[in-house]
Amino acid sequence: MRMLPLSLLLGGSVWTALSFVQPSLAAWILALGPTVVVPLGLNLIERHSTHELNLIWKSARWLVLPAAFLFVLSFWFGQSALAATLTMPWLLTTLMMAIVATQMLWRNGWTMNRIMAQAAAMLLLPVGAGWAVLSRAGLQPQGFSHEIVLLTGVHFHYAGFALPILAAFAIERRPKVWERLLIALVVLGVPLVGIGISLSPHIEVVAAILLAAACLVVAAMQVRDSLRLCSPNQTTLLLISSCSLAAAMLLAGVYALGEFTQNEWLSIPVMVKTHGILNAFGFVLCGLIARTLEAADGATR
Repeated sequence: MRMLPLSLLLGGSVWTALSFVQPSLAAWILALGPTVVVPLGLNLIERHSTHELNLIWKSARWLVLPAAFLFVLSFWFGQSALAATLTMPWLLTTLMMAIVATQMLWRNGWTMNRIMAQAAAMLLLPVGAGWAVLSRAGLQPQGFSHEIVLLTGVHFHYAGFALPILAAFAIERRPKVWERLLIALVVLGVPLVGIGISLSPHIEVVAAILLAAACLVVAAMQVRDSLRLCSPNQTTLLLISSCSLAAAMLLAGVYALGEFTQNEWLSIPVMVKTHGILNAFGFVLCGLIARTLEAADGATR
């Protein structure tokens, strides 16, 4: 079994440096995105790309860790113009990824397959980066609380970026009809949840339930894949990822229904401590590491 990419060690070290600032749990989870989650996700996309990677992609890959370092450094300056300025390189780096994603879609068309899922991940990432900039600046668009602005950034770094990538590795290279529908639900469900929060609770609850259902299917497919792996480490990581995703999505469904019926069954702080931790560390981090090890061992389908 080969070693994990060096970017994981470097990014993890930068993320750990946040301990000197002692940010909120939500901020810890957000910072894990640029430093660890995105480098792992991009590494997987690069390994399985069927097209020649151009200069924009290579430049973005080189900029990821320096931009992530500045992103983490911004937390030393609270919510301020300087903090927002330090996060701008991360936004620009994600916009470069979005350009590459647009090129991928141009070649792929609108076929719901792995390429579509990976391109969608890179297209949704700048949305998360943009909300992160707003959070570091202390801005409150549409009168949202600082907490909601921060968590929107978190949502698009994990559900927006990591989920489509992991869903892509759960489907076949030539997906069946129901697998194409699954990709469509994942790709469209993430932005629809965000739109629903801004515009309509009806859109929010429907999108949240559909996305949660799609995630439960992804979790089941990951369990299936885990049983095919020869490595106990990869199997364990993928099972943790699957169970964490299932639990996190059940909590998300309960929260969305509570919001719709105006009953606070789960508060936002409780969701961060439960849904947030399960999603970030259980589902995404364990899932990406498992798929990275699987790819390094040449065990992909």
